[in-house]
Amino acid sequence: MVKAIPNVLRIVLIMFVFFLIFGVLAITMFKGTFYYCLYDEVQITIPDYDSLFDVQTKWDCLNIGGDWLKNYFTFDNMYQSIASLFVISNIASWSDFMYYGAQAT
Repeated sequence: MVKAIPNVLRIVLIMFVFFLIFGVLAITMFKGTFYYCLYDEVQITIPDYDSLFDVQTKWDCLNIGGDWLKNYFTFDNMYQSIASLFVISNIASWSDFMYYGAQAT
């Protein structure tokens, strides 16, 4: 088992280099896009109900009385980018992350 440690470390280093490369690409493409609007439907009046489907920016969300929140995994900086890519590369919760990405576009 001791002889396998150098080989495992090489694989970890190669994976980290790939995460760095794709992390930089993801930051340039997706920085600031994993935000969403959380609003309470009780507070919204009837005339503003049609404007719920037009919420695409922070100001639209704040105008209807919502809160502009960030998802847990984002591509806003390098640490979060590498953590997000690690989640995507695992089986853990990649489907939730893809759902957040679909909402962001």
